[in-house]
Amino acid sequence: MDWKAKLTSRKLWVALSEFVGMLLVAFGVAEDTVTQVVAIIMAGAGAMAYIIAEGLVIKGIKDKEYIDQKVFEMLETVGLVREHASRYPHEFSGGQRQRIGVARALIMEPSLIIADEPISALDVSIRAQVINLLDELRNNLGISILFIAHDLSVVKYFS
Repeated sequence: MDWKAKLTSRKLWVALSEFVGMLLVAFGVAEDTVTQVVAIIMAGAGAMAYIIAEGLVIKGIKDKEYIDQKVFEMLETVGLVREHASRYPHEFSGGQRQRIGVARALIMEPSLIIADEPISALDVSIRAQVINLLDELRNNLGISILFIAHDLSVVKYFS
C-alpha cells in the first residue's frame, strides 16, 4: 500500500468533509445528518487500515509490517477483527465507526483521550457498548479519558 499517496488523498477528503460539515451546521442541519454526510464523503478516503495508521505515517514511521501489525492490534483492542482493516467507512455501523475512532486515537499510545460526545448519535444498546469499551480501556491501559456529554446520567455512570 502506498501510504504517502493515500495520505495526500485522505487530507483532501478530510478537508472536504470538514468544509461540508461546517456548511451544514451553518444552515442549521441536524447533527445526525451532518454525521451521515461526512461519513459518506469519508467513504472516498480509503480503507480503514490507512485511516487508523495515519498518525503513525505522519509521525514518520515507514515500516509497513510494523504499521500493519499496530493497525491489527488496535482493531482487536477495540473489539473488531483484522478483516475490518480492508473495509471502507460506509461499510460500518455507527458503533463500529466509534470503535475505529478509538483505534485511531489508541494507535498513538496517548495518555489522554478527549471523547467529545462519543455516544450522542448512537442507539441505546450501542451507547452502552461504547461506554463499556472506553471504561475497559481506561482501566486496562491506564489512559485518562475526558468524557464530554450532554446527558449527565451517562457522565455520572462513566465517572
